[in-house]
Parts: sequence; C-alpha cells; structure tokens
Amino acid sequence: HAINICRYVRFLITTIASVKSSTDHTEEEWGQLRDYMMGDSFKHRMQAHFDGVSSLKSTLDSEKKTTIIRWKKLESTIEKLSNNTLNFYGELKTIVTNLPEIGEIDNSMLLEEKAQQNLLEE
Repeated sequence: HAINICRYVRFLITTIASVKSSTDHTEEEWGQLRDYMMGDSFKHRMQAHFDGVSSLKSTLDSEKKTTIIRWKKLESTIEKLSNNTLNFYGELKTIVTNLPEIGEIDNSMLLEEKAQQNLLEE
C-alpha cells in the first residue's frame, strides 16, 4: 500500500507543480498581452483596421446611393414608355375599333378606366 500511496502523492505533487507553473506562465503572458494592448503598436494596428472598415462602409454607401438613383431613372423611363404605349394604343383603338387586343395593354387600360370611373363617381 505504501508504494501506491507514494505514487499517488507523487502524482498530486507533479500535478500541483504543473498547474502552478502554468499559472505563473499565464500571468506572465497576461502581462505581456496587457503591455502590447496598451502600446502604440496595437493602437496603430487597430486604427488602421477601423480606417479600412470605415472606407469600405463609405464606398458601399456611395454605391448604394448610385444604384438607387440609377434604378429610379430606369423606373421613370419604363413608366414613361409604358404610359406612351398605353396612350398610343388607346388612340389607335378609338380610330380602329376592331384593333386586335393585346392582353397586357387591354388589361391595363381596363384597370385605368375603372379607376377613372371610380374617381368620377366619388
């Protein structure tokens, strides 16, 4: 039994020693880490990182604005073309009553006529 007790005690002593040395080592590492983070090198690295992020964000915001403006211009152009097509087709329909129906245009014109009638009735 004495040999087993000695082995166990030796195991405990070596375990305690390794934990204690790792704790000392960890405190030393924390000190180095703290010194690094308080130094100018860390400050400059973090500033460069945040400047890069800020630059990317401003570029993205600028691209968003440009894209929204471009979309609005395209939307306006499409709306104008659509209205012109509807007006042209409506004028032709008044001249030529048996003009072949075009599904999407006729549906759009019917919706517009109903909306105008609703406005007149109110």
